[in-house]
Amino acid sequence: MFWFILAVVVLVCGFIYYRQQKSVMTLNAEQAEMVVGLIDKEKQALDDQMLDVADEAALNGATVSVESVVPITPDMKEEQRKQLEDYKQSLIDTYGTKMPANTAHRLSREMEGNGRMWSMYPGCFERHLQRRDGNPLFPPERRLILRKEIEESVEKDRVEAKLFKIKFRAFVDSRLVVLSSQKNMKPTEAFEQLQEVMVLAEECATYGESVHEEREHLEVAEEILIKSMNQVMPEGAENLRRIRSVSSLKRDDYSAQYNYRKDTPILREELMATLLSEDLEYITGAGITCKGYELDNILPDDESRKRPDKIPNTYDIKIFLENAVNNGFSKSRADKIMAAWNDGLRYYEDGHN
Repeated sequence: MFWFILAVVVLVCGFIYYRQQKSVMTLNAEQAEMVVGLIDKEKQALDDQMLDVADEAALNGATVSVESVVPITPDMKEEQRKQLEDYKQSLIDTYGTKMPANTAHRLSREMEGNGRMWSMYPGCFERHLQRRDGNPLFPPERRLILRKEIEESVEKDRVEAKLFKIKFRAFVDSRLVVLSSQKNMKPTEAFEQLQEVMVLAEECATYGESVHEEREHLEVAEEILIKSMNQVMPEGAENLRRIRSVSSLKRDDYSAQYNYRKDTPILREELMATLLSEDLEYITGAGITCKGYELDNILPDDESRKRPDKIPNTYDIKIFLENAVNNGFSKSRADKIMAAWNDGLRYYEDGHN
């Protein structure tokens, strides 16, 4: 009886397997695509659940050490070890020795090849979340960035970029004369278009890197217009240089997104943290700009210097970084930031001696 039952079970299992194999083999392209879509949907739902769990852990104060995010073992080859050591140091420069649990989870996903942690060209809102995420330069309550916040910011930036691209295209189609014919344009016409290009470029800066292509096109148009006007009216070259210099200051991401947006994500009290979270080249440029203000005697008066959004000076930055280091910010990164700022000051002074 046992053998008979066993034989029946084997036959039934074989039949089921055959039917399954047959059904898989006879799936058409549409059915196969639907199955793949369902699998991807389930995978995304599971991924979102894991992100939410990490968010909850971070909200409850859980942190993860950089050592555990980038484990380095004795058996690693020297080249691999060096790469990981450099990467680990870059993480310490950004997050300190520990980071919120959800930041660590997002980093781990990226290291495993499960998509980028941030967009390649973030808009204004996503970029500020990126600055704040686990960053010891910001207050603890501003370092926690949740999945839903990122998704909402990415969508808001996407809509903004789309609307600006439509506006930019309409401007190009209706107002911007073909650049190759600029030499035949009257100075008054060229100056009118230059003003329009500058205003559009200043607005462009409030949206961040999500409209980087449009910004590049506007900068090219600006250069061609200025060159054309200088050829026709060389006596006005210095005045144009000053006008462009003022406009360029308004296009600084840090300045544009704070000063020209009513809905800016940057709080007044975190302007210094925002500035010092930028890359070193940017900080050097800020040093050049601020030294220029100082030497031109247009710094705010004593009363306005007490405001959180005043133009920073070397003393402000030094004190801010010292406090940040005491609260877990990387000392090596703080030294690099201070050096970059001083490079900007020296560059300006050398160019005006």
